[in-house]
Amino acid sequence: MDNTTDTDSSSAPPLKRKRVVTACLECYRPQPTALQFKQFEPHSPASAEEDLPVSEAVSNGTALSSFYDVHAFTDLKKTSSDQSKPCSKFWVFAAQLPDPRIMTIAFRYYFDEVHWRYNVGQKCYMDRQLEEWKVVICTPASRQTGINKGLPYFVAFSFELLAVILQYMRPDRDIARRLHATDAKSATHMSRRYHDIASELMLLLGRHNGTIAVVDYDLLRASWLKNNGHGIESWYAISDGLNLHREPRSLAKLHDSSETLEQFWFQEYGRRVWINLFCWDSGTAMNLGRPRMINAKDCDIILPVDQSFPDDPSQTVPNPKDEHTPSPLSLLLVRYSIAGKVHEIREQGLDKQDADYSSVWAFHGQLTNLLDGLPSYLNPIKPATYLDSSFTYLPLHREEALSQLNLVIMELHRPFIATHPESRDAASKAATGSIDNQKALMELSGRHHYIYFGFGFYTTNAAIMLSAIALIYPDENQVKIIESKVQQALSIVIEIQAANIVARAAVPVIQRLYDKIRGSSQGYSSGSTTLSSPQSVLSQNSGYIHMATSSMDLAPVEPVGAEFMLENAGDLALQDFTASPAWNDMSQINDFDATFWLDQLNRMPENMPLDGVVGQNIMWQ
Repeated sequence: MDNTTDTDSSSAPPLKRKRVVTACLECYRPQPTALQFKQFEPHSPASAEEDLPVSEAVSNGTALSSFYDVHAFTDLKKTSSDQSKPCSKFWVFAAQLPDPRIMTIAFRYYFDEVHWRYNVGQKCYMDRQLEEWKVVICTPASRQTGINKGLPYFVAFSFELLAVILQYMRPDRDIARRLHATDAKSATHMSRRYHDIASELMLLLGRHNGTIAVVDYDLLRASWLKNNGHGIESWYAISDGLNLHREPRSLAKLHDSSETLEQFWFQEYGRRVWINLFCWDSGTAMNLGRPRMINAKDCDIILPVDQSFPDDPSQTVPNPKDEHTPSPLSLLLVRYSIAGKVHEIREQGLDKQDADYSSVWAFHGQLTNLLDGLPSYLNPIKPATYLDSSFTYLPLHREEALSQLNLVIMELHRPFIATHPESRDAASKAATGSIDNQKALMELSGRHHYIYFGFGFYTTNAAIMLSAIALIYPDENQVKIIESKVQQALSIVIEIQAANIVARAAVPVIQRLYDKIRGSSQGYSSGSTTLSSPQSVLSQNSGYIHMATSSMDLAPVEPVGAEFMLENAGDLALQDFTASPAWNDMSQINDFDATFWLDQLNRMPENMPLDGVVGQNIMWQ
């Protein structure tokens, strides 16, 4: 049967026949028949643990059952002019979001396995928006009156969330099967695919009407990019337009206590997003030598309540401020305290070689005292482990807190290791501790976290500092210890290099440094293990995080314009992503290549005699 539509006219010449789109979204399989569509009718909400029949979750995991049969082909007689509308492209991309029940399982996996590392998103709001999305895709286009302007951004956020989840996917989990990511190659391919869709959606939606979901999206995107070796480019402060850095006005007096609590927790959500941004900005400034985009003096936000975010904000009263119980937020609050110290170092000029050294050492004391103010269950020096069985993330939080502190101590003393033996000793201890931290975190978090940017970056950064100290200021008592630690760093990057692009580029650099340290400790040059210089790839701009310009508001969100309604989706040609090569099959551009690490040697003090020891000119001789 010829699937075409003809225009019947006796007076006018026959118009060009328009072919009905009958191909499936992903690979242009034959479109299901009307009888088959009955299998895809919208279902009532199901448990996330419920096994979905194959007919209910199509092979590509896309929610064709509740979306495409109802909406995507609503009007196949749309004119070609409709095809140029951004809304048409939006619905084609949105149709590729997995079924809401699969998304529920994905959300659960994210909060079990990944959320502790990034602290992006709150489950109650994500679940709420997913329910709104389910209503949209289960409602015929003719009955649609409008959707909240934040919902399209939630769709983009969800795609980016899937991209990050797939980076940390455990192949033995059910969600891996549902997302077709049961091996490393397929997970990498699907992660790249979902990231590309999210990027396309954000280009279509723009940021001028952005919501807080845009900020969460950008944080996830930055995480995904760094894990793929992108991160050198400066990224803009994306919170200013939402006024997250300013304390909200006093809560309006509402007659309904549930509305008051709802309003309180939404403001808490904004505070948590803000301190996450603050930590990202400080970390970028410290680790990569970038300028700070946030001025701490402009901020008057109060700290959020150290409490797990409630499943039902309208019914949850916050804990008293003096009541300390473990929560996933605890680690972020520690990071925020440490990030504040990074700002103080810059503001007081303690990162300059001409700084008053007594002030530097006094500041060192302030850093170490940060641990004394932590609850006993979070203190990595004297941990109270009696709660670890109930809160399994506590060992991870303690190790991560100590790791962050060691990083700041290293940077505090970096300018003074050439002139002050005390700083060399402090920096050596912090770098040694940093390598131990990464090893412990790898063991605690599991192999599916090997892709994490920090495992490669922080390990290599510490190894370079230790190597410079050992080679330029050799101390018989320390060289052997440093040699052992650099060897440990080398074993770490070798172990994770298959999954971690940063570590993969660092292997030859650490190998060469280790050979030189071993040779110096044995009294001869280690020339038998000379390595050829790895091919350095020029860094390219992998995208900026733009500024959102709308204000965060507690008022009900107005519907989007009619142009984004489903009936205007038209019959735009379907986007096919299946032909995209797997990410690990593509030629990758790594901002953290060997050239980057050799450039890191230039961050050593100017009066440190690098030439002839570990300078770039002789590294590969």
